[in-house]
Amino acid sequence: MPTSRTKRFLGAAAFAVYSSFAVTLLLFGLFEIVPGAIAPCGLESIRYLALRSRYVPDPDLVVAPRRTSYRFLSRSRGDLYSAELGVEAPWIRGDASFNEHGFRSNSSGPPYDVLVVGDSFVGTGETDSDTLSERLRTVSGLATFNLGRGWYGPPQYVTLLRRFGPELRPRWALFCFFEGNDLEDIRQYARWSEGGGYYDFSVLERNVLTRYGIALRDTGRLLRDVGANAWRRIVAEDRGDGWRTHPRVGVIPLGDRSVIMRFDYIPERTLGDLRREPDALPRLRAALAEFRSLSVGTGIIPVVVLLPTKFQVYGSLAGPGSSAAFLSLVREREGTGTASHDAVTAMAAELAIETIDLLPVFRDRASHGELLYHPFDTHWNSFGRQVGAETIGARLRAAGSPPAGQAH
Repeated sequence: MPTSRTKRFLGAAAFAVYSSFAVTLLLFGLFEIVPGAIAPCGLESIRYLALRSRYVPDPDLVVAPRRTSYRFLSRSRGDLYSAELGVEAPWIRGDASFNEHGFRSNSSGPPYDVLVVGDSFVGTGETDSDTLSERLRTVSGLATFNLGRGWYGPPQYVTLLRRFGPELRPRWALFCFFEGNDLEDIRQYARWSEGGGYYDFSVLERNVLTRYGIALRDTGRLLRDVGANAWRRIVAEDRGDGWRTHPRVGVIPLGDRSVIMRFDYIPERTLGDLRREPDALPRLRAALAEFRSLSVGTGIIPVVVLLPTKFQVYGSLAGPGSSAAFLSLVREREGTGTASHDAVTAMAAELAIETIDLLPVFRDRASHGELLYHPFDTHWNSFGRQVGAETIGARLRAAGSPPAGQAH
């Protein structure tokens, strides 16, 4: 027979479990009803709650932003930063505002000259004047409208042009193809169209009990990662060399300095491999063809802009001090880094769509010691966006344009 002490212990344990369940279920229910309370409570570090706070399902785009017409202050060391690397990365501080459609704010008014469509490379900018579209407006004098949103890919670019093109009627529509993940976005969209999931966003459409379980799981993962990162930081700060063996960290000589960078979107396929895939390239060609058709049908000139990855620009420059694993990776991937680039270039030529290729320009600037990307982030820094805007602006000006703001 259990002793009275054992009974008290079991009772206390059962009460603790019941209380934890009741409290977490109550909080979960609150945030399901009032998702706007998640951010003020500082809980967007929990993956499910971040998705619930920021997005709502969309029948064509997969998801759309929950909030519109708002300002967002942020601070990050980059989406590739980790304390285990044992290096200090500068803070990236953001002060961004969003318009009534949930896109970055524009300083231009109608009529518009250039519609810039793409993913986070188009939507990102530390300030409202720092986005690619705003820098393009500054260097070219053309009225621009930003239709960039993170997690979107070519199918969504087409949908955005269909929704906004007839109303905005710009002279040009820029289809900004990011060579790192736009093909994977196509695969994810195809899976979603057939009833599957699009990255992690499918959790928003699960039943309430499943969502509750996912929220608990993500909370547990966050607590685990916080503890692990705290320990790694202690160890890394003691050694100061966590980056030396990381397989995706390279030391890049830029002029009289060396910059430690972390890379993602390492190419794994050759152009031949891509052509043997049953769906990605045909779906991409269909998206480009529809983008062209929609543009031409409303008097818009379609242009494909190729946005290179950090690895494409800097990988081959890796020097002494880079991890042996990364140097080996660079050698293994030699000759495979432009497969999607070459495929898109060929498709655009077949479809008679003008192409603006930023890869040669960025490689040239990198070879002259210029830093175009944040060292521990996927995206360009402000200087990279400026170089991109200047390159695009020069091409559009060469093609001829009406004075900024003039009807066309």
